[in-house]
Amino acid sequence: MVVFGADSTRMQRSAQVLCVRDVSLQRRHIVSFMTRFLRQCRRPSGLFGRIVARGMNVGHIPVTLWGLDHLPGDPHKAVLDVGCGGGATMRRLAGYHASPLVCGIDLSCDSARVSRRRNAGLLEEGRGLVARANVTALPFADGAFDLVTAVETHYFWPDLDHDLKEVLRVLAPGGRLMIAGEDYKGSKFEARNIRWVKAAGMRHLTPEELCQACVGAGFADVQMFVDEDRGWVCAVGTRAVQDADGDGERPATS
Repeated sequence: MVVFGADSTRMQRSAQVLCVRDVSLQRRHIVSFMTRFLRQCRRPSGLFGRIVARGMNVGHIPVTLWGLDHLPGDPHKAVLDVGCGGGATMRRLAGYHASPLVCGIDLSCDSARVSRRRNAGLLEEGRGLVARANVTALPFADGAFDLVTAVETHYFWPDLDHDLKEVLRVLAPGGRLMIAGEDYKGSKFEARNIRWVKAAGMRHLTPEELCQACVGAGFADVQMFVDEDRGWVCAVGTRAVQDADGDGERPATS
């Protein structure tokens, strides 16, 4: 009986060790998957990237609607979505005051492909354009848009100060920029956000720092909105009317 008891104890200990190892292995797999997922959010590529882009169409709906709610109800002639991902925001903007022209850019060719498919009808009607491009050098004329949106993308812009100035360049006088995101430094989700930042190489700013960046780039009347319960941030800035003469040229859609 003593021998049996010793064997039983050893078996229990072995089972506990195996259980701990199994849990540790599962955690490593989860961390590995999340790291891969977050890196795909930066620049989706391949089959997994296209799946991620389509997932963004659903996952970004709440923060997109929240961000758009902070814009005035003025009609827009031409709208640009920077980092258009899977194209859902473009489609929503097309119905936002029936904007006659909605363009989207994304650095990822796979995201651009998903976005084109999502907005095929819009493109066929000549009301849409999706381009593979970088916010650092937007392929549009000065003053081409009266609204630019950036949902869950400013974290990944190569040079925020320069890129904000580039967005300002393509805005018509009186045009607005709306930035919305689910991460800001100092939120109650800071521990989670730090993991995201490290895994995806994201920019991590306080609302005040984002506001200062917009003001420094030349935006006027910058307003900041924070949803502390959900850890969201939104910035809305305007290109001053006296910044430029004329309305600028509208981008071609062919």
